[in-house]
Amino acid sequence: MTDQVKIKEPPLFLMFLLICIGTIGAVLYTPALPLITDHFNISDDLSELTMTFYLIGYAVGQLIYGPISNRLGRKPALYIGLSIAAFGALLSVLAYYLNSFWLLTFSRLVFSLGASAGIQVIFTVIGDFYKPPRNSQILSYLTLAFAIGPSIGITIGGYLTEYLGWVSCFYFLFIYCIILLILVKLFPETNLEKDPHATKLKNISFEYFSKFKDKKVVVGGVLIGAAVAFSYIFATAAPFIAINRLGVNPSKYGLLNLMPSLGLVIGALTSAAFAKYIPPLKLVLYACIVTSIGACVMLIFFGFNFLNIYTLFIPFTIAIIGQPIIEANVICLALECNKNKATTTAIINFINLSLSVIFVVLISLPATIVPISLPILFTGLAALIFYLYKKLKDLHNDQKPTS
Repeated sequence: MTDQVKIKEPPLFLMFLLICIGTIGAVLYTPALPLITDHFNISDDLSELTMTFYLIGYAVGQLIYGPISNRLGRKPALYIGLSIAAFGALLSVLAYYLNSFWLLTFSRLVFSLGASAGIQVIFTVIGDFYKPPRNSQILSYLTLAFAIGPSIGITIGGYLTEYLGWVSCFYFLFIYCIILLILVKLFPETNLEKDPHATKLKNISFEYFSKFKDKKVVVGGVLIGAAVAFSYIFATAAPFIAINRLGVNPSKYGLLNLMPSLGLVIGALTSAAFAKYIPPLKLVLYACIVTSIGACVMLIFFGFNFLNIYTLFIPFTIAIIGQPIIEANVICLALECNKNKATTTAIINFINLSLSVIFVVLISLPATIVPISLPILFTGLAALIFYLYKKLKDLHNDQKPTS
């Protein structure tokens, strides 16, 4: 751990809540997507632009908070991001009353630009404070945010939508942001060597360009992106399959999403438990295998037109076990080889979320709004994950630490 005389350990619960703001913000309203479609009298694929623009903002935001946190500190970066997110939530509420779908879409972009500070800054803080293998364990525990956050978010969103209307989802997000703004006061500042030149365009360009040339960082980012894309694709497409085609009501759909969260919890706890005993690359390989099994099982069921809530949720639950294992261990491998933690995590997060945007756009195209497109895309992602694992393995032993 880094200089514990000067820095107290960051509260685990607060790091968890700060990561959750992005994951909950992404999916809280998804049980309401069919209702939003009806409210604005738009098509299903057009309503999914709210998720696409969210992911665009979430990806771009990763590049913003690296330089800010290097210059001003980790806490000021969090204050800035959470304030922007709160403003975005209020814009979403305003879109409801003005009956403007495009304002809602823009507000999702604004919210995600702010919420992206959570994951970017927290991953950087872990790089500041923890050393291997403890950093891998902490990251594994925090990836539970990607399990518990979305499941809680979708469950809450389902009940809010059914009993208070879909606009209540965005009131909830605003209150969440305000609570976090208050709690950030408890957070320690882990950046002890602030760089007054970090936000200069010349420095930003140099740092990011050098990291984009780092094959290990780029391949790792794409690998994480392929794994994370499973969640965002499912969050975008599953409501229309479950609610519109299978007749599941929003609150029940929210409860069903507790099932995939179990897979994420299993993956996160497995990664944390075995971090001391199994090398990171070996854990990533095991995760790739499990993910592929889940994708192939769903493809078989859907291919034989055997479609119900169990064939939709159970294979996805299996596939998603690999996500937290891949994410935690690939990030740790990248941080070990790079001194600039903020820039490294920014590039990895930007790449992985940009890839999610691409796949969400693909699943949103009118030609792909059919159930079989979901397992086909998942199977393709599983094949990509195996290929990227092989590339990362080949690069791992040859690359030396960079500045």
